[in-house]
Amino acid sequence: VKKSIKSILFLENFKIFIMELKISSLKEAICKNKKQEIENIENEIAKNINEYCLNKDFYTLSTDVIKEIINKTNINENNDIDTICKLLNNASKYEENASLLLSCFKPQKLTFDECIKILSSLKKVPICLKLGELYKQTKENYIEIDWDYELKKKEQALLNLLELTDD
Repeated sequence: VKKSIKSILFLENFKIFIMELKISSLKEAICKNKKQEIENIENEIAKNINEYCLNKDFYTLSTDVIKEIINKTNINENNDIDTICKLLNNASKYEENASLLLSCFKPQKLTFDECIKILSSLKKVPICLKLGELYKQTKENYIEIDWDYELKKKEQALLNLLELTDD
């Protein structure tokens, strides 16, 4: 059991090391203006965005580079709300311009609830936090109305009135 835990920890640390190395390689390629290498690394990071978005070193890249990587993902096509929220939440921890990343997200079909969830993921943007709080309060105070039941009650009341007028 101890060996298994050590192996898992080693693999996790190795994976983090590889991600940090890849990010470092991207920064170096950008400095040397190696366009093809930049493209290849960005594509590789984009394919694994779920893992890279959890790594704080990812947010040491410039906002424009992060946006370029996000635009190469399939987040928008898949309506991947959880990944969008993870990205924005972590970006707001490590990236000063996290709100600028919102322009990358163009999911095709979003519900109102999902929009609120995405916006309230920006933890350092006070208006987004307030929106999330207000939405939560509203939802807690919201009573779901069974319109079929209400309509049947009104119909029954109307029938009762009609019976009274017939007498």
